[in-house]
This record gives sequence, structure tokens and C-alpha cells, in this order.
Amino acid sequence: MQNEKQFLSQQNHYIDIFGYCPVFLVEPVGFEDTGEYSSMWNIPPWLFDLKYTGKWLKMTNMSDVYKKFKLLWNGEYVELNSKYVRFIFDDGIGTENDTNLTIPDSRLVGMDMVVSNIMAAYKSRHTLMTRRGALGILSNQSKDGSVPVPLAPNEKENLQKDFSRYGIVGQPYQVIITSANLSWQQMGFATKDLLLFEETTENIERLCDGYGWPIELIARGKDVTYDNKVQARKDLYQNTLIPESDSRMEQLSTGLVEDGSIEIRKDFSAVPVLQTDIKTKADALNAMVDYLTKLWDQDMITRNEMLEELGRPPKEDPEFDMYKSEVSIDITDPLDDNEDEDQDEDASQDS
Repeated sequence: MQNEKQFLSQQNHYIDIFGYCPVFLVEPVGFEDTGEYSSMWNIPPWLFDLKYTGKWLKMTNMSDVYKKFKLLWNGEYVELNSKYVRFIFDDGIGTENDTNLTIPDSRLVGMDMVVSNIMAAYKSRHTLMTRRGALGILSNQSKDGSVPVPLAPNEKENLQKDFSRYGIVGQPYQVIITSANLSWQQMGFATKDLLLFEETTENIERLCDGYGWPIELIARGKDVTYDNKVQARKDLYQNTLIPESDSRMEQLSTGLVEDGSIEIRKDFSAVPVLQTDIKTKADALNAMVDYLTKLWDQDMITRNEMLEELGRPPKEDPEFDMYKSEVSIDITDPLDDNEDEDQDEDASQDS
């Protein structure tokens, strides 16, 4: 029902939000206890529940910790066979006072106010734009002697209708001309005075810190250049995406094949933003090889020492532990060997 990218994307979302993702493995009929699975399901953590054995200090495997797994479906709990349940955990810790220590907390723990502030800021901006109320009051300043003269109801209605024809866009009049003695009283205040945009940005930055996401990659209108974004993308892959992927794929590999004979990895070598780093590494490797070759030519290093500097395993050949001047050189011309072989072949044919 899902391809690989959809399956892993869903799994990553569950882990990022809840700190873990249960995975249910399905064995095909007739292949019980063979380690062959026909499908895998990411179980939404909010539909998943479990019971503990309480013996986790003496655990040797998962069954010593978890007693029962349940899935809430259609309002009822369905028990899952623990033999087919696996967990993919985030790289965090659990802070509960019971056996929930075995399951990492969500990264959102401790960010309650951050999320609430973002929601409140957006709600406030929505309220100001849709239900801000009157912009101000036009009050009558006419007086009969020293007593203010109130407006009659029909005069108020006519004034409202007349005022509704004025506006910046789409209205016939932009300037009010009247003989009425009116006074304007401003109501409300500019939204910028609430600093809602600054509040939202600051809290989003805190979320980015929690998830290792460079703030330069969030949609922003200023202070971000193209070079900043390129470097931010590199940092995102190198410091967040690749380490997280290595951890989660290792857990998935172990969950599928417990003996470790199969390892699943995500390959990031084709990511465009990382290509410049690959070229830089290749240039550095070429320079290192040239340098080590010169040392070898000058009898200052053995070939196994060259391999060690390059991070490669040594060879068991004794000559790889010798300097260049110590290595025996075969000066026999290979063409002569071929001629001797031809002569031997001709002699055998004559015989």
C-alpha cells in the first residue's frame, strides 16, 4: 500500500512527534517462525498502548520488559502478538518514573509553551483581522448653548450609509466633505505593536533548535542569502538527517534480521548539495596519495604505512612492510618468458 519513501516518511513523522514508532510485521501463512515477512505496518503511537512486566532491571530481551501490546481500533483494543512488534526509537531518553524510561520522550516535551505561543500568536492575528471591531468613533460635537445636541436615530443611520461609501479601494469616494460638526476618536492599535511576527519567529527558532533544523531553511523574507541556504542544507544532512537515518535504519535492520546478517542503509551520495563535499574529499585524497608516493620513492615509508595513512587495512605480503629499496625487483622481460613458452610448445609439437 506504500512505497519505500512513503513508509519511511510516515515512520519519521511518528518518531519526530512522539519519540518512537511501533512497527508490526506480518508473516505470510505457512511461513511462521521463518523470519519471512509479507508486509510491515507503522502503527500510529496514539492508537498504541502497552503493559510492562515490571522486571525491566533483569531484562535480557524485549519480552522481559513488555507484557502486552494493544492497538485501539474502532473503539476497541486489539491485542497484538508481541513476537511481531518492533520499535524504532528516537535518539533521546525517557523521563517517566516507571518503565516508560525504555521509550524516549517526544522532542516536543519541554516545548509546550513554545507551541502554545505560536498558536496564540496566529490566533490573535486572525482575530485582529476578522473581528477587530470598529476602527473608531465619529461623535457629534454640535451644542445648543452649552448642552450637546444628540443625533437622531435617522441621522445616525444616514451618517453610517454615507460613511460606508468612502474607502481606499472599490468605493466611489476617498475624501469626506461634510458640514456636520464631527469629531474622530481612534480605537484599537497597530498589529505591529503587539510584536506577533517577532514572537512567532522566535518560537519557531526554538523548535528548529530542538529538531536540528537550520533556521535559514525556514521561509523568511530577509537576512538569508543563497550561500547561507547552501551551507544550511549541508549542515542539515551532515548533522541531522544522515545521523538520524543511520540510527533508525540500524534499528529497522535489527528488527527484521536479529542476527545482524543484513544491514539497511539510506544512500545520500546522490544528494546534489553534498556533491561539492565529495569533490573536495576526492581532491584531498589525490593530494594525500601523491604525498605518500613521494615518501615511498624516498625510502621514508613502507606501503603498509601508506595504507595505514589512507585508512586502509594492511597487506599480509612481507614486501608491504619493506622500504622501496628493500623490495626485490624482477627485471625479467615478460616478453622473454613468452618466447621461451613458445619455444617449449614448438619442441613438444616436434616431439
